[in-house]
Amino acid sequence: MNLRDRVALKIQELRHARGLSQEDLAHRADVSRGHMGKVEKAKFAASIGNPPVFTGAWL
Repeated sequence: MNLRDRVALKIQELRHARGLSQEDLAHRADVSRGHMGKVEKAKFAASIGNPPVFTGAWL
């Protein structure tokens, strides 16, 4: 499993643990739901340039 796959899986695990839908997390991260779905499926890499995915979106 490469890093992109591991990050995608961790984002999905954290989202489920917090009871958030993809739409909720996408809204918090200021990205589209479609983009968030692709991040979770490792089609797109979650960008460090988009810090809300890693920080503010989880608050």
